[in-house]
Amino acid sequence: MASNTEGILKRANFFNSQREALARKDGILTSIPATPEELLVQLSRLFNKKIDRIYTVEGGMVADVEIIRDNDVLWVREETVDQKVTPYKTEITRGSRASESDFYLKPCIQGIVEDDAPFKADWVQLNVGGRIFATTRATLTGDQNSMLARMFSEENTSWHSATDSRGAYLFDRSPDYFEPILNFLRHGRLIINPTVNSEGVLEEAKFFGVTKVIEQLEPIVEVHKLDASGHINRKEFLNMIGRTSSSSTLRCQGFNLYGVDLSNLDLQNINFKKADLQYCILKGANLTNCSLEYANLEGAILDGATIQCANLTRATLDRASLKGCNFDVKLGTNVSMVGASCREAVFDGSQMNKVNLPVACCKGASFKGCSLREATCAGTDLE
Repeated sequence: MASNTEGILKRANFFNSQREALARKDGILTSIPATPEELLVQLSRLFNKKIDRIYTVEGGMVADVEIIRDNDVLWVREETVDQKVTPYKTEITRGSRASESDFYLKPCIQGIVEDDAPFKADWVQLNVGGRIFATTRATLTGDQNSMLARMFSEENTSWHSATDSRGAYLFDRSPDYFEPILNFLRHGRLIINPTVNSEGVLEEAKFFGVTKVIEQLEPIVEVHKLDASGHINRKEFLNMIGRTSSSSTLRCQGFNLYGVDLSNLDLQNINFKKADLQYCILKGANLTNCSLEYANLEGAILDGATIQCANLTRATLDRASLKGCNFDVKLGTNVSMVGASCREAVFDGSQMNKVNLPVACCKGASFKGCSLREATCAGTDLE
């Protein structure tokens, strides 16, 4: 390691293992001295063991204190008689650019890198239905309550699984359904290709016990089932809302809710784009931040509803009753009713300040006692 001659005071977070570094658990925040030798002595004292290696979270060995950035997350390892740490052949050395890409070195997977690569135990291969997946134990144990976490936990010594000729753990499951779950454990986002059945991924998530995927997929699968069955009644819709987590957006595009009583319900953030809401009863409902683009609300009753931040672009509101509704600006977002059809609709007593109503058709509509301060009505037909 080269010494740091710049004398810039920096701090970094050090952890006892790669797993603890990934979880940000039980770390020690300490200053970075001028030389690497001083840093190793300092860390040995703090961790009460002889430290002679420092690594990034991704497994790259740090060979120069100068590339350690302020508030970096690093982990330490001691050399023992039984388990000697062999450094990467490619090190991060003085003079190299300390960008994020420098910290992503070759993964330690058998058959991909040289035999002396460190920490092979941190990488595993899975044979799921004949397809090989390479990942880390940290990824597989990301959901601590899942079956995968119990299988691949370092503390679990009782679980044993059949392996193929390459040592990959065998799972008699569908690789197409397993892949979105593994990617979710990697980056926290559930992304499913259009050609993959969401219900199949849900069953796979239930098998492996990945709770967060189950919570996101159950309402989506339910939506697909209801969409295929045609008209949805109030009970079915309430069941669908109840199964949706607060962090998810309920998608009801194109749903047939003709004449359904949805009064006094909290319907915030729901996507009703192109939904059939004709003659629905939405009295006192909270439609804040809902997408109602191209939705058909003809004859619907929305008296006393909260419609802040909603998008009603090109929506049909002919002969709808919207008495005493709140359309006012919230968090800087105006209600959009661009190009909406509001023939003979009743807006009496509604708060519609700063509503965007350009090129809307409001022939025969009633706005008695309605507040329209700073509303945009360019090109609106108010005949």
